[in-house]
Order: sequence, then C-alpha cells, then structure tokens
Amino acid sequence: MFRTYATGKSVCLVFSVFTFLNLTPATCSWATNPGIILVDDSKTTPPIPLPPDAENMNYDAESGSLQFDSATGPKELAQFFRDAMKKLGWTAEPSVIDQENMVDVMFSKGEDQLNFTMMKMGDHTQFSAEGEALASKAAADSSAASDSSAQVENGNTLLTFTDKDGLPVPNEGVSSGSESTIFRHSISATVAAKVAVVVDMYRKELSDKGWKEVEDKTKISDDAATVIFDTPNGPATLTVKRDGSDTSLQLGISDKLAASKSPLFPKPGQVKVALGNITEKTVTVKIGGKAIKVKALAGSKAPDGPMIDIAPGTFKAEMQGVQTETIEAGPDQIWMIMVGPGGLLPIQAY
Repeated sequence: MFRTYATGKSVCLVFSVFTFLNLTPATCSWATNPGIILVDDSKTTPPIPLPPDAENMNYDAESGSLQFDSATGPKELAQFFRDAMKKLGWTAEPSVIDQENMVDVMFSKGEDQLNFTMMKMGDHTQFSAEGEALASKAAADSSAASDSSAQVENGNTLLTFTDKDGLPVPNEGVSSGSESTIFRHSISATVAAKVAVVVDMYRKELSDKGWKEVEDKTKISDDAATVIFDTPNGPATLTVKRDGSDTSLQLGISDKLAASKSPLFPKPGQVKVALGNITEKTVTVKIGGKAIKVKALAGSKAPDGPMIDIAPGTFKAEMQGVQTETIEAGPDQIWMIMVGPGGLLPIQAY
C-alpha cells in the first residue's frame, strides 16, 4: 500500500501530487553521463547532490523535504543517487520497491536517514525525499529557538505558528507535512497537546486571519474535533484527533471558485470521485460496491479518467490484490483515487 514516511519533524506523503493535478510536465533533458551538482547548505538549496535535469524543485529547509521533476526514469535516477550519496558517506539500504515505474531507496549515515522515492508520472519522474539531514542549519536553529520559547499551561504546550503557504503550522510539532491539489491545500502536524488546546489555539489564530467558524457544523469531544470555517477563498476544515500521547491535526482550505469551474465539481450535496491509473494495465476498481473499469494510464496526464457522483458518507475503494481504502467524504467534496504499483491512493482534491 502507499505509505507515509516520518523522520523527526517531517512527514512526506508519497505520491502527494499526481500528474493530473499538476498539468505542467518536465521539459528538461538528461545528459548521457550526468555530473553531480553539489549545492550549499542553505535555506534555498538542499544539501545533497542534484541531477542536472531537476526541474520544478520544491525544497522546504525547515521540515527537511525535497521534491522535483526529472525526465530520467526512476531506475536511472535511483542509480544516480546511489552513486552520488555513496561518495558522501551514505549507505543505500536494499530496496523493497525497485521497479521500472517506481523505486524507493532508504539511505543511512550514522543515526541519520533519508528516504528517496522516484515515481514515473506520465513523461517524467516525480522525486521526493524526506529526512532531518535535508534541513538547513539556519532553519533548524530557528525552529529550535521557536520550540524553546513555547509557553506551557497546565502541562500543555501552547502553540505558536509559522505561516506556510497561507496556513498556520505549529512550531511545536513533532512532525509536519503538507499536501496540495489544484483545488485544495492542506497542512498536517502532530503535537504534544490536548485536543481542546489545539482547537482553541487554532480558533484564535484563524479568527485573526478573518476566518469565520461555522458553529452548527463544529463537532468536538475529548479525543477528536472537526471545525469548519468560511474563508474569503472557500471552505476550510480543521480536523484534530488524539493519537496516543500526542494529537494529530490537519487543516485544509479549498478554492471554491476554481473548483466550481471544473468538470470535477460535484452535483449539489454529492461527492465527486475521479479515478486515475498510472500503471500500464487496465484495472477494475469498486467504489461503494460499484465496479468501474479504469484504463491503463487514464488520468496520468489530465483528469480524463472515469468519474462518478455518490452520496456523502463513508465508502470503500476496492481493487483485487491490494488493501481496501475506507474514505469518509462530506457533501460537495471531490476525491481523486489513483491506481499505482503500490495499490490505491485516495486524496481529497476539494
């Protein structure tokens, strides 16, 4: 199945952005004998070698995450990093996933670990990496300073926030990540605070941004909470859940104007489910018990795969031989479900 990798203060969702969500393909070329580009350890460039054809790079020095596109195939790109990282003292662990369309490699150096994933997406490869060794010293020092100044009240850390693409991320998070589609952007984090503390702190922070809570849709208990907000750009949802001794949270905001102009926009009160398939084999996926045939590579370059409208609530996405995914969808939401070599990956697009 698809997995979430967590290292220190960073979380990376593998396949967080699909080609049919980002319609700008890589246009660069790859040299026959690519050289290694060593970059400075700073807040704008990652402290690892990069292939010459890396494009559309997104590097977060604070969380230690890196994404880019490459015209090189996953296997060739993985070999580039095995060779380059070896010269820097890193050891590549045996790869469980090593296919033509996807390679996953874990590198280790002392107590440090880096996870690299290379996934074929249409005419390019999407690369993603996570690990504290990717975080710049300046960002780490800044984050540590924020953590050390956190307030504590009744044994609970009071949250302070840093803006990330318009959404507040808690500085006190033991892990954090983000996810984007053409209609929705969200952040997630895990913090050492009670559900009530997280909700109260976010209420204040989002109220200061001019967001209005939809009180009749808010649900709060000791172990979980869902808070809905109206914003100038569209609806936003904060979900909070107790997870052992910590609390996990996700805050997502949707672009209603952009979604309403799209053929993906659901019928009023319904849920739109769009399917894609990045494999080269036609498959059958069951959505809420209804069998849907998804052709090879459907939705890999544009949202041209099959779509259905279903009633809101809990439904299952099923495919023979892979783990079933259970999805809880609200009215007027858009969900995209991609078939990949690792199974089914659902993601809320709106």
